Amino acid sequence: ATVSVLYCTGMSGFVDTHVHLSDRERWPLPAYCWHKMSPKIDKDFTPKVFQDETASLEVSKVVFVECMVCDDEKLMVEETLWACSLDMVGGVVAAAPLGGDVEVLCKYLDKVKHEKLKGVRKLIQGQDKGFCLTDNYIQGCKELGKRGLSVDLCIKGNDQLQDITTLVSKVPETVFVLDHMGKPNIVRDAYDEAWAAGLVKLAQLPNVYCKISGIITEVQHPDWTEADLLPYIKHAVVTFGYDRVLYGSDWYASKLASETYSDWYSALTEILDSKLKPTEKERNQFFTENAGKAYRL
Repeated sequence: ATVSVLYCTGMSGFVDTHVHLSDRERWPLPAYCWHKMSPKIDKDFTPKVFQDETASLEVSKVVFVECMVCDDEKLMVEETLWACSLDMVGGVVAAAPLGGDVEVLCKYLDKVKHEKLKGVRKLIQGQDKGFCLTDNYIQGCKELGKRGLSVDLCIKGNDQLQDITTLVSKVPETVFVLDHMGKPNIVRDAYDEAWAAGLVKLAQLPNVYCKISGIITEVQHPDWTEADLLPYIKHAVVTFGYDRVLYGSDWYASKLASETYSDWYSALTEILDSKLKPTEKERNQFFTENAGKAYRL
């Protein structure tokens, strides 16, 4: 509803469907232990920091995506309810014990029930092949669908791309969102053909969206350019169509490969404007309308 009003009234703006936020005063390290992987992100990325960095842009709402990366239920509950309390947040993709006992998952979801809770994410990246194909994982995804919640899929590698394609096909009643285009391996002069073929198979399933986000950190050299990104973005957009792709920044993880929010946003909009040339309707779908559909904003 918010998205529809935004455009029906002629207002401008866009929805960022993949934003991480932290509050290290509230939750000191090791709550955000992954911050230690680089000095570039070993700091606090509060809502104010995000708002200051995007002040020149027109971010109307964001979808917060869990970022403590832990299995501590108390911390997961606290992070979720904190994110739900933020005015700038239109929807929350929460951490959840997906893949464990389904009864435990149900009790957890009852604790974090909130109108802004739109989905959950349990990182598949870094897990063994078949992690998301256990009976508990599949039944958990079915339970989420019954509750009107989506499942974000964060993966890396062709084996995991194959796994989630099987998962999505087994749970047609649940909406899935592929994070970061499935994280292709972006190397100059060596296109990731396995990723491209796998994405085509996944996109054949109607209950999955694809986020155009988080790929600058997948470029295997520090001086990435729009030319590095173009073939991957083009393939994802053509494969899913403008009715099933979403804009996301992956801020502040994006700081690992960029200085500012605008580095990624400007590169992407340049690719859209000069190469892909979407219609006004397609651009609105990508930057705003599809977020409302995928996350029920």
